[in-house]
Amino acid sequence: MYILPSIKSSTIDIIFRPSRFVQSRINTYSDSLKDKTKILIKLSLIFALNLILYSVPLTLSGIATVEAVPNPPAIFTSNFGPVFESPVEVWDFLYQLSVNAGFLIAASVTALVSYHAGVVFLRESEGILQSLHTIIYTSSIYLAGAFTLTWIASTADQIRFADDIIIHYQKQFIYFFIDLTDSGLDLPGGRPSPVPTSNITIEGQIIIFGLILMGLYFMYSLYLGARINHDMDRSDAILMLVFVTLSPAIYIIGSIIYSVNII
Repeated sequence: MYILPSIKSSTIDIIFRPSRFVQSRINTYSDSLKDKTKILIKLSLIFALNLILYSVPLTLSGIATVEAVPNPPAIFTSNFGPVFESPVEVWDFLYQLSVNAGFLIAASVTALVSYHAGVVFLRESEGILQSLHTIIYTSSIYLAGAFTLTWIASTADQIRFADDIIIHYQKQFIYFFIDLTDSGLDLPGGRPSPVPTSNITIEGQIIIFGLILMGLYFMYSLYLGARINHDMDRSDAILMLVFVTLSPAIYIIGSIIYSVNII
């Protein structure tokens, strides 16, 4: 995991003082369009930099989420063939890089939409910039950390049972909604079988613990962001977390409905 470059945040804040880490300093957010634009550009640059720091090491280490990379388009080969000795390898790297980065981007956007929707629904919004600040900082560290651990679990042989456990619970979660909607769909590989947890290694246990810890940090930081950046009380901040928690369920149910309608 990398260290987020920011003005006042540090490793200590990330681990021990998440309230200070997600604080957006509302009083510095001016009402002028010029200042809001500057803040938006600053937040976008922070996210872009962290996206690079997250996805490039993963890709260089050989961790990827696709088994086969499509052939490079002709326009890429014709333009970069004279520049690089092996343009196909460059294409493979860029493709894997975009996939790795895409997961964090999609998760961050989903979290932002559900988070700010909850804040607006509860009529406690102090502005989209406060929500954007919270999501960018939390996703850049805690979500990126969780994804990194997941990628490692899927590629390292000594912790393959940890990956089996992660996949098992992912499938169980999806099948819960498949059964709830009585859609009759089936995932590749069918329903998950019990995983022999006695085979899990110490490294695998560390990965599982790390994933749980990252998830707790992420949710707690969203709660703190609602409390600090949007000045919400405890009950409203907890209700806001419900919106974020429900977003994966809404996505899965929507995917099931879409799949049933096109089959």
